Amino acid sequence: MRGGDAGRVIAEHDVTIKSCESADVSAGGALRFKKPSTAGLSGADVFVPGRLRGGSALAERSVVVKEAGTPSGTMTLLQAGEPLEPPDLGEVQRAVVMQKLRRMAERGGVRDAFGSRATGVPRAASWGA
Repeated sequence: MRGGDAGRVIAEHDVTIKSCESADVSAGGALRFKKPSTAGLSGADVFVPGRLRGGSALAERSVVVKEAGTPSGTMTLLQAGEPLEPPDLGEVQRAVVMQKLRRMAERGGVRDAFGSRATGVPRAASWGA
């Protein structure tokens, strides 16, 4: 899984991911990773059997990581024992739509996607005889 600017996974229960880079992953249950890198991880429990290279691992109950950080000193945050508030799915969906609209506007494609006002549906006043 590669996140980029808006890579995000939100799950109600357990999540297991083999590889994750530059993404935010939230789980209501256990969160298991083989190779996360610069990821924002949060869940009831977070398990990383390998190295977490940058980013954060936040858990309500426990964080288990074999190795955290890098030899060059990349900041890696581990935090456990604090209640987590999962992101509101509605807000996340709105943010994704807004980001897509911004990208389309930058490319000049908003009118193509939604039509311009001049080619829209006629107004009620112009209907009828």
